[in-house]
Amino acid sequence: MLRLGETWQKKIPPIEVLVINRSSRLPGELVGPGEAEYEDASMAGKRAIVAPLWEEVYSFGRWEDVLSHFGLDPAAAPTLATGRGLSLRSEGESREHKALKSFVADHPVTIGAPDSTAPGETEFLFRSGDRADVLFRASREWTVAEVKSEISTPSDVERGLFQCVKYKALLEATLHAEQRCVSARTVLVLANPLPNELIPLRNTLGVKVVIVDRGAA
Repeated sequence: MLRLGETWQKKIPPIEVLVINRSSRLPGELVGPGEAEYEDASMAGKRAIVAPLWEEVYSFGRWEDVLSHFGLDPAAAPTLATGRGLSLRSEGESREHKALKSFVADHPVTIGAPDSTAPGETEFLFRSGDRADVLFRASREWTVAEVKSEISTPSDVERGLFQCVKYKALLEATLHAEQRCVSARTVLVLANPLPNELIPLRNTLGVKVVIVDRGAA
């Protein structure tokens, strides 16, 4: 993989991080940069380290080219918890996602924010280059809302749970870098109920999930 990445002059994400321990739901170890840091980190620290790596694997758009290079045929790979196919291609933003994202941004109360909270900022850009669906800024707390619409698959929702872990770490780093004395939190906003098979993962990762019905607002 390293040699192929050098040939392509493009980083190939470490797909081996998808191999996780059944009880901890985390890789047993990392190979390469960050190996020692990961080994010594707490469970929460390890999740913060691997969440961006998982996201890189999910969003990498050339896995079929990698398979072709090694003479392998594509196969439906299982996701981390659901056993459904892992999508290796990034899709454009759907109309449903855009509508729900805008609704949540205009209605902070849907994520449990105080009535006085200002509307959120959509497509907030972190210094890392990552974009969050919605960011709410309040005097004592900043909140990132990751949004999954009614057409999102269980695999999309599962990815959203890990994105929440990632965005919380990025938001905490941002606040620390800007020396802001406010707390950080993330919430996964769904248009449909959380799939039952993802409830254990939600509990393990400690992600708050909110179901939003735009028609009832």
